[in-house]
Formats: sequence, structure tokens, C-alpha cells
Amino acid sequence: MIVALGRRLLHESRDPQASGLPDLLGALLVAAIPALLSFSIIEGPSRGWSDSWVVIGFVAAALALPVFLWRTSKAARPVMDLALFKERQFSEINAATLLFSTAFFGLLLANLIFLQVEWHYSVLRAALASSAGPIVVTIIARSTTKLATVVGHRRVLFAGAVTWTLGCLGFALFVDSSPHWVTHWLPWTLLTGLGIGLTLPVQSGAAVAKLPPAQFAVGSAINSSFRQLGAVLGVSIFVALLGTSKMGPGVDNFQHIWWVFAALGLAAGVVQALPRLRSVSAPSAR
Repeated sequence: MIVALGRRLLHESRDPQASGLPDLLGALLVAAIPALLSFSIIEGPSRGWSDSWVVIGFVAAALALPVFLWRTSKAARPVMDLALFKERQFSEINAATLLFSTAFFGLLLANLIFLQVEWHYSVLRAALASSAGPIVVTIIARSTTKLATVVGHRRVLFAGAVTWTLGCLGFALFVDSSPHWVTHWLPWTLLTGLGIGLTLPVQSGAAVAKLPPAQFAVGSAINSSFRQLGAVLGVSIFVALLGTSKMGPGVDNFQHIWWVFAALGLAAGVVQALPRLRSVSAPSAR
């Protein structure tokens, strides 16, 4: 049914200049860089940040990035079209997507682990206890994309980042070892769900809004890649932060994690606000 509706309602965009397979070396490099970063971030707390393998992972990722950019600029069929980043909105949205996705995926795993480790919920009960947020996203996602076309994506994305940050701070400030789901957990789950609903659906559309129609597909693919990179980094950061405590996981440890993901979510909103702040401050400076 979904396939039939998709074929009828969705309009495919094609780039007439695109043909053949993308550059293999570029594809290998773009996969290796996040893998190296993830390895070093996860292994750093246990091995030590000065461990040779951890340092090698960070150095290799740092060296592979300029090689990837050089290869992409020279390849006949690059795995990523760098010319798209000349469009400022496309670059800003992808930077915000990376930051917010890092916070989103990290918090998603952190909350499930917290409910099981600290409140001793079963896997099923932890999933159900966290389901209120995704339900909110499902309800409001369509409306937020329409709202963004009316008031502008920056305002909606900034509101989403602030809402997300308040939800994460609620977890950090009010959740403790006592399992009070209705009063101590549900409000912040709903708030972060609202933040997600104001952010992720809008980012997907705003990323390609200023691109030519023939580049919608590749623009969407790049934005999805930044989202997946955020997932890798978010999970890696969570594992690294959880592993810094020698006493094992604890409420204090999770509170620190919630603060970090609150800051990352807010940073995604600030990225969207910076162009607006620059345009406001420029006339004042003159």
C-alpha cells in the first residue's frame, strides 16, 4: 500500500548529468573517518586517551579528512558533491543536523540504558516508558514542516533546539534513583519529543530547499549522511562518558550525560541563529 501511494504521490528527481558508480576510494574514506573517530572515542576512557591505538585513530581520522576532500574535488564522479556546500543554507542545515543528531541518538540510547540500569526496568518496559516522545513526534511532524514554510525554518529549528535543551535539563535536574515515571520522567520525555518534532522533519526539507530540483536527491542523501554520522558520534560519546566513571554507571554519571546532550542540542539551534544575529548586528555596527 505504501509503495503504491508513493509511486502515485511522490515525484522523483533525477540529475541528467549523473551516471555510473560514485568514486570507490571516496566511499571508503567517508566510511573510514567516522569508524576511526568512533573507535577512539569509545576506547579512550578504558585504554586511556594517550594510548597509542586511541591516538592513532584520531590522527588517522584527521589525516583522512583532507584526503577525502581532495579526492572528492578531483574525482570524475565524487561520492559527495562539494559544490552543494556553496549554498549557505545547505551548509548550515547540515552542521545543525550533525549536532542535533549527535544529541538525539545519544540521548535515545542513554535513556533506555538508564531505565534498565538505575530504575531496573525490563527492556520492554523501558521501551514503553520512552515511547511518549516518539508519539509526540509522529503527531506534530507534518504540522511543523508546514509551520516552517510560513514562519521560516530558522525560527522553528531554534524553538526545537530550545525545547530539546529544556527537556534534557529536566532529566539532569529532576531525575534521580527513585522511579517516578509520571512526575520525574514523562514531562521531559514529552518536551524532548516536542523538540525532535520541531527539528528533524524541518531539517530534512530545509536542507534541500535552496538546491536545484535535479540535486534534491543527492542533497537529501548528504543530509541523511550527516544524520547517520551524528548517530555514530552520539552513541560513541555516550559510551565514552558512561565509561569515565570508575564506580560504574550511576545517576550522577547520567546527569552529566544529559547536560552534554542538552548543550549539543542547543548548539544546533545557535548554528541556525548565527546568520540572523550577523544580519541584525551588521546595521548596528555601520
